[in-house]
Amino acid sequence: MRNKGRIFALDKYPERLENAKLRFKRAEVNNVTCQEINGKWLKRHKECADVVLVDAPCSGTGTWRRNPDMRAKFQQKDLDELTEVQAQILETASMLVKKNGRLIYSTCSVLLEENDEQIECFLRKFPNFKRIKVTLSAKENVIDGYYLRLSPFRNGTDGFFAACLERVE
Repeated sequence: MRNKGRIFALDKYPERLENAKLRFKRAEVNNVTCQEINGKWLKRHKECADVVLVDAPCSGTGTWRRNPDMRAKFQQKDLDELTEVQAQILETASMLVKKNGRLIYSTCSVLLEENDEQIECFLRKFPNFKRIKVTLSAKENVIDGYYLRLSPFRNGTDGFFAACLERVE
């Protein structure tokens, strides 16, 4: 964006926003406003964003090859809690997207429950959004239907998932 336009970095944890401010400064990005999420702010910015990126909290299963200890600690109840939080975040983020705007959902997970199933559930609940194909010029095969997927097995990277949705009405 070359420091043009407006970027809002949102989180419910102020300490994360403070860390983000330092990273933005190091990257020489000057058009970011860090904002703690609250209902009043969300209402004032309803349907005003061209693009909303949700970097969802997730199981981190895509990083397990680098962090094998995480696997032993992870339990089904953790996944159940995460998928509920992800659904809530997606719903909240969708309110910010204007007509013909994009909602990008990403995780560092390889689990269907956090990825494909999360998107399918969202689309059933919000028919005013549709999936759009991800286009990317990459040497490796990372597009899987409508989704972007990176895999330690296929791509030699951490596991990663992204979906692009468009508000149609």
